[in-house]
Amino acid sequence: MNLPDFNNNNPNDQWVRYCELLWHNNDLNIWLDISRMKVNSSDIDQFKTKFNTAFKAIKNLEAGSLANPDESRQVGHYWLRNSDIAPTDSISKNIESEIIAINNFGKQISNGNIMAPNGNKYTDVLWIGIGGSALGPLLIREALQEFNKGLSIHFLDNVDPRGIKDILLELKQNIKNTLVVTVSKSGGTPEPKIGMEQVRSFLESEGGIWNEQSVAIT
Repeated sequence: MNLPDFNNNNPNDQWVRYCELLWHNNDLNIWLDISRMKVNSSDIDQFKTKFNTAFKAIKNLEAGSLANPDESRQVGHYWLRNSDIAPTDSISKNIESEIIAINNFGKQISNGNIMAPNGNKYTDVLWIGIGGSALGPLLIREALQEFNKGLSIHFLDNVDPRGIKDILLELKQNIKNTLVVTVSKSGGTPEPKIGMEQVRSFLESEGGIWNEQSVAIT
């Protein structure tokens, strides 16, 4: 790449750098301009090895390599977004069928085909998770949920006793109409387990039925 080194005082160099370094992806509709960063040709040459290593690692992940050696696990986040790249047909079909099932379940909760144990329509969802298990759904709610439409979604994302108490008191009036969703990748992470146990104890003390009002995602 014939790229002038960064020079904040030379408009001609700035224009050449802009033309060379501006990147656009039509599918994502994303523009990226690093021409005003102190990145020079020598830096880009050094990046090539790192980029090739990163691309190779991504390709191996998508192909089903064991990315979590401690648990001997594959990492399938990529397949969830595009099941066609899963390493086997059985995994692809399983992902597709689960997405359909989850979508149908959510619709039935929203439209009242699946009711709370007391016979009422669900009004609230209490989502228990740590880190991305809570932040992902929170982002979706903030980005997509229209004001005053759908169920009220609450998040329990840490084990602060005061925070747990405040959430449960907020939900007390509607606790029998609340669907509880607990998310844990391993199923054994202490924080969501603690939150789940506290919520279960409260829900049952208020006359709710845990086994009919709870969902586990793992």
